[in-house]
Formats: sequence, C-alpha cells, structure tokens
Amino acid sequence: MDSQLLTQQRAQFIDRVHQEFLVMTGYGAHVHVNTHGILMLFNQFLNQQRPEREFIRAAISSLKRT
Repeated sequence: MDSQLLTQQRAQFIDRVHQEFLVMTGYGAHVHVNTHGILMLFNQFLNQQRPEREFIRAAISSLKRT
C-alpha cells in the first residue's frame, strides 16, 4: 500500500475512533485510550475483514468493559 494513502487512512481512522467515542461515551478517544492504543487498533483493523465502523464500535465496547 502507498505510504501516503496509508497515512491518510490512519488519520481518518483516528478521527472516526474519536467521533465514535464521543457518540458512545460523551468523551473523546484520548480520555479512554492513548495514541499508541489507537494506532494498535488501526493495525488490528488492517488485519481483519469487518467494516471499519463495525470494528470501531466493537473495539470501543470492549474498551468500555475493561
């Protein structure tokens, strides 16, 4: 994958994670997880087959339980 495209995809993913945290918890992503954690989620997302939003919502639900 082109590194510029990957960088853009990563930035969009981080924004979507932040937005989903706002919707689901009322607080942004960085209240719940650090940047390294979000980047780890991005890498996990790249290695699976679920749609992005479904993956993000499941990850947030999982993080809320811990």
